Amino acid sequence: KMLFKKQLNSLQGEQITIKHLSCLGLIVLCAVTLKYTFQFSAENTLISGAATLLAFSLLLFRIEYDRQHKSINIVIKGVLLMLGAYALTNYPGYLIESGQEKLEIETLRIITVISALVSLKRPAIGLFVIYYTIARKQIDTLHTGITLSPTDYMPVVEVALFLISAYLILSTLRHRQWLTNEQTHKVFRWSLFAAIGIHFGNYFHSAIAKLIFDGGPLTWLFDNHTHYLIVTALEMGLSPIGSIPAFTQWLFNLLSETFVAFNFVTLIGQLVCIYFVTSVRKVIIITLFYDLMHITIYLLTGNFFLEVDITKRAYRRGDACH
Repeated sequence: KMLFKKQLNSLQGEQITIKHLSCLGLIVLCAVTLKYTFQFSAENTLISGAATLLAFSLLLFRIEYDRQHKSINIVIKGVLLMLGAYALTNYPGYLIESGQEKLEIETLRIITVISALVSLKRPAIGLFVIYYTIARKQIDTLHTGITLSPTDYMPVVEVALFLISAYLILSTLRHRQWLTNEQTHKVFRWSLFAAIGIHFGNYFHSAIAKLIFDGGPLTWLFDNHTHYLIVTALEMGLSPIGSIPAFTQWLFNLLSETFVAFNFVTLIGQLVCIYFVTSVRKVIIITLFYDLMHITIYLLTGNFFLEVDITKRAYRRGDACH
């Protein structure tokens, strides 16, 4: 914890060079390019895209995790293990008429589970795990006709993609001796802070989106009747508290009177997150708040943001180790 704080404070006095900025820019460009390439391939060239990515990952197979960057290692491994577990347990629950397509999807799923385990030693293989996660949502949308929101998984995918991109680029540059060990360590440290910033930025963006609704910045605050989600979850059979009618009714009555206060706490919690990125203690405090918020959402709607919660736990674990 003290080392993390010391390094965070040292950023203020560090000399920023063109080489450092170029590395960070290259990491961002790589992560963004990969994300939209994965999305396009998943929609149009699923199998050929998967084969090409797997070959690309194997070319970078020799890149290993660096023990100096334990915080980043924990976040990457935690997210990839979670996505691997998702691939293992979340198989299509709908009918796929084409036997060939069903075989292809099942093959991709098995390769993803194996890749998640291999990625604990080789970060490049984690790209395939991320690709399948994005592709699986596209496959579900195609077969069900229901457009699935990326809200529950894309913030996690973006963080993992950014940190893996940092590993691949910085390790390659160091191997080519274009960066010294000290320079590499410095950019790795900045990449970690940037990844936390990306994750918190999603919460901040959500708050801004609530403030720019038609009707003014207070529209969401006063017109978002949160308690209606309880009824929706009951109708859809998703409510985790539906088997306790008395508690469900009590919670509905409570929120019908206090939903504005509930909305206000949620909005403020999302707005202040950019301030809480400046220290380990603040990161832990705000992520615990978000855990509580997501548990509440789960009780109301049955929608459990498991991926996001595990990522935040990885942050807290990584911060403690750092």
